[in-house]
Formats: sequence, structure tokens, C-alpha cells
Amino acid sequence: MNGAGLGFLREMTLRKRLLLTLACMALVLVLPGLYAMERLDEIRDIAFELKAEHGSAKVALGRLEAGLGQVDANLRSYVAEPGPESRAGVFETLGRTRTELSELEKAGYAEDAAATMAALEHLEYVILRLERLVYANDLSGATDFFFEEIQPVLADARASLSKVSEAVDLRSDLATERAAELSSTTAKAIPLALLMSLGLAIAIGILIIRTFITPLQQLRGAMARVAQGEFQAPPELSAERVDELGDLNRSFISMTEQLAELHRLRAEFVSIVTHDLKTPINVLSGYSEMLQEGLYGELSDPQREALTAMEEQAGVLLEQVGQLVNLSRYEAGAFRLLLELTYLADICTGLERTFEALARQKGIRFEVELDPQAPEKIEVDADRLRNEVLGNLLGNAFKFTPSGGRVSVRIRPDMPRRDRVVIEVSDSGVGIPVHELPQVFDMYYQGQSGTRTKGSGIGLAIAKEIVEMHGGEIGVQSREGRGTSFRVTLPVAQKGQEGPIDASQTAASPDAAKRAAETDQPPDLKLVG
Repeated sequence: MNGAGLGFLREMTLRKRLLLTLACMALVLVLPGLYAMERLDEIRDIAFELKAEHGSAKVALGRLEAGLGQVDANLRSYVAEPGPESRAGVFETLGRTRTELSELEKAGYAEDAAATMAALEHLEYVILRLERLVYANDLSGATDFFFEEIQPVLADARASLSKVSEAVDLRSDLATERAAELSSTTAKAIPLALLMSLGLAIAIGILIIRTFITPLQQLRGAMARVAQGEFQAPPELSAERVDELGDLNRSFISMTEQLAELHRLRAEFVSIVTHDLKTPINVLSGYSEMLQEGLYGELSDPQREALTAMEEQAGVLLEQVGQLVNLSRYEAGAFRLLLELTYLADICTGLERTFEALARQKGIRFEVELDPQAPEKIEVDADRLRNEVLGNLLGNAFKFTPSGGRVSVRIRPDMPRRDRVVIEVSDSGVGIPVHELPQVFDMYYQGQSGTRTKGSGIGLAIAKEIVEMHGGEIGVQSREGRGTSFRVTLPVAQKGQEGPIDASQTAASPDAAKRAAETDQPPDLKLVG
């Protein structure tokens, strides 16, 4: 089908397209039936011809032969015993032969029966001459005339009937052969016609259906991308269609535009809130430190305790603000990796220094172990690995491990692949239910188990994103009530990478650049795993 035909289809509603498809399929399937009916009509006509014409001709021919025999018998009686009754029998039988001869002519054998008609006319003529001899009472002459004149004429009439019989048989045979040929060709043509019609019907159905199956697939792909956070309708999603799919496309495009605007407003709100919250929190923390240092006079023990609590809460607020900043960067694709060769021993020392006080405070045994066979250095963004990956994992481990428990970090080579390093963060805490394990890295997902304290649901998602930006992998194993182990696998060196790495270096997003600017970050590219 050419472009004009496809354009015509695009101008139709889906309902009309479906009706057109059904009509076309019905038409091509009916055509073999019409062909078969035409052939059956021809065979029926032949059968009618055999019955009405050739059959009646055969009957008339048989009666004509019998009539000629009866004429012969009646003439013999008339010559032997002349009288009105015998004479009447002769002419009555002769009339019947004429009637049967007219039936042959009606059956279409007038030309073939012409010789028989001439013989009957000659027979009537000689019978009239015989009648004059009988009236003259010349019975001897009448007898001689019967055998010498009438018998040859009767023989000629019977001989002409044999030719008519041959003509009837020939035409009957030809009609039978024609019927057999029609039946054979029809029997061969009908299955082929049905297959061709079925193939044509399927082709028409596929062609018509593709006109809206393809747009539906495009719309489904666009919806999947929206579900992944891409609030931009693809260019192949046409809003120019006049059918129901066009209405659906226009509604979807409008929805994506509104979602993109809402996403932009939310990012702007997060940026403003985080920026506005940092200053007063830092001011509160600063004044708290100044009070504790005695710059505004000596403090009593209750006052120091109150200030300590205030400073702790200010720290919590700063942590929440930091998570909001990370969230905005995550959604804007504004994460950047500043790769550098980092000593694994320095990472271990930093983790020990950061979490040792927390471990003593909670009464948890904290261990950091570096395998001697591990490489000395690794090419990573040390700050993001230490704070946003391992910091998140260890923060969760301490949060969900009761007093007297154990939290450990072990770094070792990924045997037998020596070009990768494995970092395992394990705890003996409450564990994660099996049905929650596939979702722990999903953005905003919070465990439903009553034994786990709920957080913001973004820490593990951000950790996973940063690990994958390094070209690594992260996984989790856990048994409820027995503890949890996170396994981070990272390449020792970033092959083919120099300088900073954006969240994606292949698919730029204008919205990502705008949101990056709103979070005081360089215009970066969209996150890909």
C-alpha cells in the first residue's frame, strides 16, 4: 500500500479501520465461495441439459422406434383385412410418430431428425397410394405395393433414427465430459483460492492492524521512559493523528509536559529549601559551639547537656539537608566522579576514625580488615566512595544492629579477577526479610518490617548509582534476625577514563542541566546505570 493509502487510513478512526479490516477479510473469503457457486451453476445447467434435453430425446427416440414398428404392424393388418378400424389404427399410430418426432425437435435435434421427418412424409405419401389400392379392392396389388414400396420407406425411417440416436449419445457424452471437467477444475481451484484468500485476508489484517499497533508500541515505550523519570515525549509520538490514538498521544504529551513542569518545580523547591536551611542550621551550630566553649559565660551541667542535644539535632538536620541535596543531584543527573588513585589503607583508616566513636557509644564491635593481597591503590572518587557508598552502608548497619552486635568492613581482591576489588559491609543486626531484598536499592523504598527503623529511602539508591558510575556492582544478602551483608565490587582502574566522570556521558538532558544549576552543580548529563 502506497503513502496515499496509508494516509487515508490515518485519517480514519480506529472503529472505521476495524470495520474496514473485517469487510476486506470477509470479501476475500467470500470470493472463493462465489467462484464455487458459479461453477456449481454450470454443472447444474449441464445436469438439467442431460435430463431435460438428452433424456427426453432418448425417450422420444425410443417411442418413435416403437411407433414405426406399430405402423408396420397396423399396415400389415390393414392390407390383410381392410376396414375402418385397421385404417384408423394406421393413421393414429402415424400421428403419434409425428408427435414423438416433434419432441426430438424440441430437444434440439431438429437438424439431426430432418432425414426422419422426410422419411415420415414419404411414408404418409405411399400409405395414401396403398389406401387407393385397398379402396379399389386390389388386395393383391396392395400386398405387392406394401412389400415393394412401403417396407423400404419404413427401413429408411428406422435407419434415420439410428443416426439421431448417435447424435443424442454424442451430445450426452460431451455434456458429461464437460461436467466432469468442471468438477475436476473446481475441486482443484477451490482449495487454492481459499488459501490465496486466507493469505490475502491475513495480509490485509496485518497491514490494517499495524497502523495502530505500531503507535501503541511507541506509546508504551514512551510510558516506560516516563516511569523511569524521562518526562519528555519522544518525537515519533505523533500528535497529528485524527483518530483515537491521536487523542491518546496528545493527552500523553500534555501529561509529560505537566510532569516535567512539576519535576522542575520540585527540584527548584528542594534547591531553595536546602539552601535556605543550611544557613540557620549552621548559625545554630556555631552559637552552640560558642556557648559550649564558654564565650558567653560559664554553663551549668544541665545547660551543657541541653546544648549538646541541640548540637546533635542540628547535625541530624544537616544530614537531612545533605540527603535532600543528594536527592536533587540524583534526579538531575548531577553526580560527578573525580577519579584519583586512592590508597585502600587510607579508606580503611578514614572509616575507622569516622565510625569508631559511634561503635563505642552503641556497644558494637567494629572491625575494618584489608586483605594483604588486595591492591595498594584503586582509582575511585574517594569522597563519594567513603561517604555516600560505604558511609550509607555503615550508617544502616549501625542503625539496625543492637548493642553487643558486630559490624565489619572487609576489602579483598575479587578472585580470580585480580583487576577488581570486593568490599563487604556486614552486620549481625535484624536483617532484611526475603521479600524485601529485590527492592532495597529502589528510590524511596522503605522496609515494611516492623523491626527496622524507616529512613528517607534514598541512601541505598544513591550508593548503587555511584557504584555503577564507577563501573562496579552492588548486591545484598540477608537473613531476617541473622544480619545483612552488602557486597560492592569495583574495578581497580577506570579504563579509558580521564578526569571527571559525569553520571552519563552519552545522553544529555536539558532538564538535568537546569536542575544541576539549581543545586550549585555543573551542567551534567543524565544518570544511566
